[in-house]
Amino acid sequence: VIIANGCDFALHGLALVHSGQSEGDNLISEPLASGDGIRVDLNVNKGIDLMAVDAEGTTITFENLDLSSASQVTLHNDGTATIE
Repeated sequence: VIIANGCDFALHGLALVHSGQSEGDNLISEPLASGDGIRVDLNVNKGIDLMAVDAEGTTITFENLDLSSASQVTLHNDGTATIE
């Protein structure tokens, strides 16, 4: 799955966790610029939360995503995601 940054700011942290968990490993080592994306291999496709962190440390959580048929997920400023 490609996780794309559709926010108008760079993401400085991005974690993928099962819904209900509070933490996950950071998937990026460098900021992910607006419009860029990364490829992530998933072993669980449903009940996924994505947590994105901006430069100030503010977290946006994209909750309970079903990525079972997704090829790309675009994250937006308002906490919504477009799944294609």
